[in-house]
Amino acid sequence: MTKRQRERIGRLLPGGIPKHIRVWDSGPEENDRYTVVFCGRYPKGTGYNRSYQYLGMNSQPFHPSYGICQHGESRDIIDCPYGWTEAIGRVCRHNPSLGRRIAFSDLPAPCQQIVLNDYCDIWGIPHTVGSGNSFTGYTVTVDDGTPGGFMLPAEKVAELA
Repeated sequence: MTKRQRERIGRLLPGGIPKHIRVWDSGPEENDRYTVVFCGRYPKGTGYNRSYQYLGMNSQPFHPSYGICQHGESRDIIDCPYGWTEAIGRVCRHNPSLGRRIAFSDLPAPCQQIVLNDYCDIWGIPHTVGSGNSFTGYTVTVDDGTPGGFMLPAEKVAELA
């Protein structure tokens, strides 16, 4: 991995946390409790073909019986099409069904894993796939020991194993 690639990954994933996402929690009574909106200027088309991606899931997105994880896209960004979004802890004014905005770290570990996988794919961030995750059969980890490299923290990998 070149220095430029490491710096880009460091900008997109500071401390291993996706920079260009917003996470919403609609509460435990909803089946698709968490919504993650992918924002920023990722490659998403231009003009009429432009789309914004989002992800809806429950706390067990990989569970074979009652897990929910759905991808979607919209021509308009679903949480703040006209400017600033709400701060963490506030309810989405534009789309109240999204619930309150939460930090990425407040997501359950399986949800964090799928968000990181999708984020890497959207931004074209290289990642390696190893074995050992009981939810999906794989764990995303990139730990080449260089500053700015992306890695799922060891305690998160241990939680998922």
